[in-house]
Amino acid sequence: FVSGNTKVLGNDDISHAAPLQYLNKDYWYGSFEIEEDATKEMLSYKYVLRDTNGEETIECCDDKVVELLHTKAEEILFKDSW
Repeated sequence: FVSGNTKVLGNDDISHAAPLQYLNKDYWYGSFEIEEDATKEMLSYKYVLRDTNGEETIECCDDKVVELLHTKAEEILFKDSW
């Protein structure tokens, strides 16, 4: 799962984090449409691993932050790691 400061990523509420899809032992992926007004300045996010029992492991430390103030792209691809 990915939790972040936009509605589609759960507004920083981990219980509403967006799911990622398992690709293989090294990769997960997801595609999300972020509301335009939510990304005027920055996007912050973190990863959450939720097992089949509902136990969660939350990425530690500070959220990842992407400055979007001057970005005019319609699509952004993130390749990231935890």
